[in-house]
Amino acid sequence: MPHAFYALLWNKPKVWKSVAKKVKVHPVELLAVVAACMKVVQALSFVFYIVTLLGTNVFMETVTTAHPLTLLFGAILFAAGQALNLGVYKALGVDGVYYGIKYGKKVPWVTGFPFNICPHPQYIGASLSIWGALWPIMRVHTGEFLDLVTVGCYWSGMYAFSSVVESH
Repeated sequence: MPHAFYALLWNKPKVWKSVAKKVKVHPVELLAVVAACMKVVQALSFVFYIVTLLGTNVFMETVTTAHPLTLLFGAILFAAGQALNLGVYKALGVDGVYYGIKYGKKVPWVTGFPFNICPHPQYIGASLSIWGALWPIMRVHTGEFLDLVTVGCYWSGMYAFSSVVESH
């Protein structure tokens, strides 16, 4: 549910300001910590889901069974996604990534990398990373292909939702 949380913060920044004021932290700094915690929970949830669906040996089995080009393609997707994400963090900094514009921080308008590559590079990067992680697993564990595609589509859809919210 992080995307609903982010939508709330984007549309009702006063709510988060009041929370941050109570804990005596700037809203951007608090959001950075909360977002990091949510990313850890998200990653652990992903691993838990995959292990529950496919067994505890799924990752080793995927690496040892997948065709090298399948692994390479997944790695390229993942690396491209992370390059976009890191580019966003470098270009905008903590203040830009964590809605500083909504909390009184000056955030520059960036037109260089990665914003000259695609719209919403942070969200496209996250989606590419998800598909890069899923691709080799989907290719090896074809019996669960539809379940894995559903997870990827849902997750990418949530990033698309966030990009729409933040465009308004």
